[in-house]
Amino acid sequence: MASQNLNDAIYTGLWTDHINSQRLLTLKTQHWGYLQTAIVLIVATAGKCLWSIVAYIAYHIGTHTEFRSAPRRILDVILRNVPTPVAFLAESSKVLVAYRDRMDRYTRLKYLAVQFVCFLLFAAVTIGNFFTSHLSIGNRVLVLSRGCGAYSASSFQVQQQLRLQTGQRAQTYNDACGIKSNVLPDDCFRFPMTSLPVVEGTDKRCPFPITYDLLADDFENVCTNASYFISTEVVHSDRLGFNHPEKWTFQSNMTCAVLDHSNQISESVYLQDGNIFLNYSSRLIGYSFGDLVDNSIDFGTNVTEVYDPATSVANYAYTVSGNYYTWAGGRQYWNPIRSLRVENASTTLIGISANTIGYWRPVYDPVFSATSVVDDVSGSEIYQSDFYRKYIGCVEQMQFCNPSKGVCTGFIAEPNREAFEIGGRLGWTGAQVNQTLLPFVLALSNFHPIGILPSSLGPHGLQASTFVQQRYSADLPSDQWILEMRRMFEAKHTAVRLMLDAQATGRGLDSIPGLKRDQSTLEGFCSKPVYVINTSEPYTTIQFTDLIVLLVLSSVVIMLSYIIPLVDRYVRFSRKNSRILAWVHDGVLQIFRTAMEGLDTGVWSLGRVSSVLVETGGSDMPRVVVSNGKAVYMTPANNFQDGKGLRLKSLDTLPITTATKAN
Repeated sequence: MASQNLNDAIYTGLWTDHINSQRLLTLKTQHWGYLQTAIVLIVATAGKCLWSIVAYIAYHIGTHTEFRSAPRRILDVILRNVPTPVAFLAESSKVLVAYRDRMDRYTRLKYLAVQFVCFLLFAAVTIGNFFTSHLSIGNRVLVLSRGCGAYSASSFQVQQQLRLQTGQRAQTYNDACGIKSNVLPDDCFRFPMTSLPVVEGTDKRCPFPITYDLLADDFENVCTNASYFISTEVVHSDRLGFNHPEKWTFQSNMTCAVLDHSNQISESVYLQDGNIFLNYSSRLIGYSFGDLVDNSIDFGTNVTEVYDPATSVANYAYTVSGNYYTWAGGRQYWNPIRSLRVENASTTLIGISANTIGYWRPVYDPVFSATSVVDDVSGSEIYQSDFYRKYIGCVEQMQFCNPSKGVCTGFIAEPNREAFEIGGRLGWTGAQVNQTLLPFVLALSNFHPIGILPSSLGPHGLQASTFVQQRYSADLPSDQWILEMRRMFEAKHTAVRLMLDAQATGRGLDSIPGLKRDQSTLEGFCSKPVYVINTSEPYTTIQFTDLIVLLVLSSVVIMLSYIIPLVDRYVRFSRKNSRILAWVHDGVLQIFRTAMEGLDTGVWSLGRVSSVLVETGGSDMPRVVVSNGKAVYMTPANNFQDGKGLRLKSLDTLPITTATKAN
């Protein structure tokens, strides 16, 4: 079954890396949080005590014919044998064992019947609590972004934390790179993102409750690559009514374009003023940027004319900070993609298809055949694939809405207003503010068939790196490419939906068991680009109605202890029926005990949607794939823990609109 789930995941394109090379980590989810789990265990313990009391009562009632004197006798027994709770437990256990050995079949029947009913009642309370204890503590999401890696001198080096708007002082995470962060001044914490777009026709702003906390540390040369984490605590929107004050929905608008060129996209992308810039290398000749370069945008001195001696065609490239990067004898240029311009949106996903077009030696595989070309700088003969000449780029923008409040974030908002207010509080310069347009970009790494990962929030906006995982032939029809891209984005909608109704506790990475147990794991975690979504149930408290139910059930149990002997006077059971009831009782006992043990370890669910999704770029890092709504957890021993993957509840009830394919 586990292998079938894994195959499903591969076919749906959610995980395409080499399976056997992965060391995987079993993750356990926390469905209620430690507080509620403790309360449940206390209730269960109290229930066991109550069952012992009831059994005690049932026996005494059954052995005394003076029914009216039973309460006095019972009280006398309890007062005599229960000096302390611990003593009562010990005494009642001994007495029950002794009484069970001497019980006739009718008394044993009463004892088993009472315990069986108690099991059912307390199991009902426990199960019911799963479906009723979703008390709201605010619609919040925790986003933790780590900027580890070598930065240029002009980069704005920060560790960005989008923390809870709880009024509590944000915890400083000593991140996976081993940074020893000092205590920061209070002004580094708790400033709310109140500058969301104004909804058209109203004076209301979309109250997406996120606060920014920036920890300004120098992470230069600490790790080789950046890491980006998103940690959420979830109550799912399909459990809330349409007009529930915390129900958040979203719709998306996706644009895709064929990027037809014969140059090589290198490993970085960034945004500026709504334009997506791709980094190209001039190591390979034969420029055909075409629509990639938007000559209507005035970039001043940052536009460089690139002359191709082979074709005598001049193209234009935007160079970062007015300079081009040189490497291996070649040059890299930043070029805007006009067809994929990003308007203001609350969340944007960017995807560029993964192609590799350059080879340094002949390729004889007919699928990967190459044409000999000459490097325009070194003059060396290299080989360029005949097929890898097209990229597909897609941009998806999401609009978040709260139906009950009638507010939404806009696809298009007042230019730079958000960024200006956020940047002003961070003390950024005007130039940096103008170049930082979006509040944040959710870019996803190492997914089929594309990958982009945010690495730093620098003076040129959000910079990112792409990581090529697979190669595809460009003779695949463009509409098929776009279909594949669209499927990739739709796979991410699950993550986005989980974020909509997030209720964070602030545990961050510590909420993933085993993730911080040894330094080697931490170092590996930072050495590769990582994308983590950890979803689990929020901290809640048992509702007042549950306490009332417990009191009522306790009363019912006491009443049953009186009723059963009365029934026994008129209904005679055979020894066979008593034995069957005993079997049923023992079976229910075992089931309930297993369930409670499962609650204690946090791997048991009764329909509540909880899962952990971990996607990493390292071969030694944990992976959890979600296939057809089923999370399949895998362990370092490479054994698939099927059955511990919790069934994700259908999220199709949320309105999600994907725009038609762009021309």
